[in-house]
Amino acid sequence: MAAKTSAAELLSRMSGKKKLEPSARDVLLEHAAASEDLARCKASRGTSEAEKAANQKKINAAWGAQIQWEDKYKFSSGDKFRQPPELPVVEHGALVDLFEASAGYRWKDRFGWCGRLATPSRLGLDHFSMHCAFWHGIEVEATKPTPTNPKIRGFISAVMLKGNDLEGFIPPTMSNLPLLCSLNLSGNHLEGPIPPHLFQSLRFLEICDLSKNMLSGPVPALYAEGSLLRELDLHSNELEGTVPPAIGVCEHLVLLDLSMNQLQGKVPSTLAGCTCLRTLSLHTNQMSGEVGLRHLLLLRLLRRRHF
Repeated sequence: MAAKTSAAELLSRMSGKKKLEPSARDVLLEHAAASEDLARCKASRGTSEAEKAANQKKINAAWGAQIQWEDKYKFSSGDKFRQPPELPVVEHGALVDLFEASAGYRWKDRFGWCGRLATPSRLGLDHFSMHCAFWHGIEVEATKPTPTNPKIRGFISAVMLKGNDLEGFIPPTMSNLPLLCSLNLSGNHLEGPIPPHLFQSLRFLEICDLSKNMLSGPVPALYAEGSLLRELDLHSNELEGTVPPAIGVCEHLVLLDLSMNQLQGKVPSTLAGCTCLRTLSLHTNQMSGEVGLRHLLLLRLLRRRHF
């Protein structure tokens, strides 16, 4: 006997519309919910044999759902699902602090950061329970195993939340991302000072863009010795004080933009030590002095007017 075709299917065929497949983001949410459900089932062992048997059925169902969503992820994204490496608790906590300090529930895109309510047709998902590798704006990399440390661990390598409607302040716990390479919080509504030890703690930071906010206070001291910093963009804020002299020791610095702030004092003579510098912008401040950059023949842009 042929299976009965539903009215919805007949209407779909008549209209020529195909059933919508879930997006990669939808699949990731379902996978995370199934993983969380699996963890809850494993934690609830039961006491009697009947309870243990019933719980084992739940574990098997959750495990099956997890595998099913991994298969659907490959279909929706064209890439095989890869379980991200385990992250240190302090790094996860630093991102949670950033979310809470910058009104994360009002962000333009907060995928992965927020959970979801359960409904009769889908599992719920606690806030911040999805792996950080799937959160909007976050990139995670893995350490390489060594003979002394064979376990592969993950670390946050990039926080890229440009123009995402962040409101509030940058929490000091952002210093707990020791292997961070790229930080971009530009084009938001962040206020208050840049955490004083941020740049000194992020020793592997290569690109930092905090421009177009309302940040105030001084430019924090930089990690100078062996610094990997290539781009520092803090323009269009309300920063005060002087430029840290140690900035001249950042030998890899290619771009420095401190324009449109309220910086004072003399232009540090140590800037002459930035032999890789290609872009320098200091205009619309209250600074004075000259920049001795005559030997930097490859300097492409030097905006010195209206210090």
